[in-house]
Amino acid sequence: MTPARSTGSRPPLRRAFTLIELLLAITLSALVISAVVGVLFASLRLRNQTARRLELASSVQQSLALLRRDLTGIALPATDSTNAMAGSLVYGGITGINDPAGTGMQLFTTSGILSELTPWADLQKVGYTLRLPTNAVASIGRDLHRVVTRNLLPQLAETFEDQIILRDVQTFDLSFYDGSTWRNTWGGTNETVSIPRAVRVNLVVADADPSERERGMSANRTLLPYQLVIPVLVSPATNSTATTGGQP
Repeated sequence: MTPARSTGSRPPLRRAFTLIELLLAITLSALVISAVVGVLFASLRLRNQTARRLELASSVQQSLALLRRDLTGIALPATDSTNAMAGSLVYGGITGINDPAGTGMQLFTTSGILSELTPWADLQKVGYTLRLPTNAVASIGRDLHRVVTRNLLPQLAETFEDQIILRDVQTFDLSFYDGSTWRNTWGGTNETVSIPRAVRVNLVVADADPSERERGMSANRTLLPYQLVIPVLVSPATNSTATTGGQP
């Protein structure tokens, strides 16, 4: 007798992934992850660049606001005994640029802040100069210093307050309008006009990624130019006598 055959159905065969399909799936996943990571890092770089540009723009605006405030409050040079503590505006040709007393531009202004903690008046001597940075932080430009002297009648040597108001400066040029032309220098007491009618500021600041700063001046940097024209509303008084009908 032949043995009876089993009438039960055999379980279906389960088909597994092949090695090629597995490698293809891993490759596609890696491509998707790489694209997502690239977009993420690009977004982070854009965010950091935007934050850095905003911080730089804020620093530039604060520096220009200080310069505008100083030039707006410029004091007339001393004439005889009038305002004897105020000197002339001088720009260009000053020696000792690394000395706080020798600045790129020097003027006397009434921009001093009065307070109970300082015994000085609002009249002060202010200077602006570019100097090479002295710290160990990698720089791609020079530092713009604002040097202030509050005590205009010192018993001994003058004391200065030296403040760095802007870093990574490539260009800081001033030109002065004397009523007819723009000039690149201003000589002070030898001028027929004691103070200019307007001052034009040309400022160029460098912006670079922090990772590029280690390369110094050879870093890939973006130059951001700024220009500001500041009118000087102070003018010397005249002694002309008005006449009416030919009579004084």
